[in-house]
Amino acid sequence: MKKNTTILKVTGALVVICTLFFSCKKKYDDALPKVTLQSVTLKGLDSVTLSVNVTSKGASAIEYAGVSYNSNPAASIVSNQVLLQDGRTSFNITVHAFHDSTYYFKAFAANSFGYTVSNVIKYTVTTPPPAIAPCTLANNYIHDNGSTFSVYAYGSANNPSYGNYQVTMNGNTEDIIICFPAVPYNGVYTTTSDGSNLGAGQVYVSISNFNQYVINSGDNVYVSIDSLGTTTISSCALHYGTSSVMYGKVSY
Repeated sequence: MKKNTTILKVTGALVVICTLFFSCKKKYDDALPKVTLQSVTLKGLDSVTLSVNVTSKGASAIEYAGVSYNSNPAASIVSNQVLLQDGRTSFNITVHAFHDSTYYFKAFAANSFGYTVSNVIKYTVTTPPPAIAPCTLANNYIHDNGSTFSVYAYGSANNPSYGNYQVTMNGNTEDIIICFPAVPYNGVYTTTSDGSNLGAGQVYVSISNFNQYVINSGDNVYVSIDSLGTTTISSCALHYGTSSVMYGKVSY
């Protein structure tokens, strides 16, 4: 009888301990924030945008939140981490991603009690289709303010004027450079007059003859890469100054 009494006491103690443990764990879990990664969408030519929502701040204010991503689904949240420390609970973050690559994206949020990690979204970044200027152009010819001249083009990642890749076009009367944030991909780029801060999908274009001119912001540059690796760059209208226009097509 004494033995059975001892067993009952031990069993009762275990029940109390388990009850307290799960009760404390539930209270701790409730104190943590809750975060959801809502979507991953392609942005521009070499980036994706992540939409994040902190659905509950938990028992204290949000101290920081962010996203992380990796080709390995088991990677920790410190991998390719983008951190926000302004307490926002709903935000979009754009990150760089390579074409033809699969990534596993997740979000996280933290308060004074700790942090939680969201659901994981698997996303494959596809290669954009070739983009060709919607006008009739002769290859390797540039038209600039009524003058037409042939050019020889080549691309290089060595010492670009801006960005990380430069296409140079040499002509008899003038030279043209196009600076890209990375090696060009298929797609439509937009010109910017500020080459020092090239973002995804932007290009900086300048003309050198007796003077140097910079193409205005907001024009389109089309890039097409064929199966042999030949890159064709074209545009129907690149504006500079007050009324000057240049257009043309080159391959290299």
